[in-house]
Amino acid sequence: MAWVVRIPVSTLLLLIGCGGATALGPDESPTAQDAENYCDARCNRTGRCNGSPPAPDCRTSCVEDLGQSTQHARRDFVRHLTSCIAQLPCDDSIDTCRESAAEAIGAGPADIAASPEVRECLERQSVCGTFKDDTCNALLLLVSSSRKAALSCLEQDCAAISACLDPIFGN
Repeated sequence: MAWVVRIPVSTLLLLIGCGGATALGPDESPTAQDAENYCDARCNRTGRCNGSPPAPDCRTSCVEDLGQSTQHARRDFVRHLTSCIAQLPCDDSIDTCRESAAEAIGAGPADIAASPEVRECLERQSVCGTFKDDTCNALLLLVSSSRKAALSCLEQDCAAISACLDPIFGN
């Protein structure tokens, strides 16, 4: 059985970028240009798949929705994600791109399962139940400073964890 990395839409909005073959490290966040390229890929795919040009305000609206959340995502993930979305057939799910981008940066299902940080998060989620387990699965998609901040949220009382995690994951 294939294990699927499920990322909430709000987290997907956090994980933006552009295609490219440049080797990037896990501590580089996407740039403003990366956000625009991600939004272009999303808007162009929507237009292509709907058989009409994207809405005139699609890119602007998308970039505004992303806001400051771009500082948390790994740029290498975002670039793989955007490149995939730009080429994705209309009848394929964007989940396919999230999964392949995660695999490309060493954050696929096996990496998630082996991560002590993810296990720690899932244990806390199991005890508290106040945030989604998808949040834990997305930890490896964050730059290290944001991953550390997310892990420090887990040290709070159960009732406070979700509010602490929300700004990191774009909720």
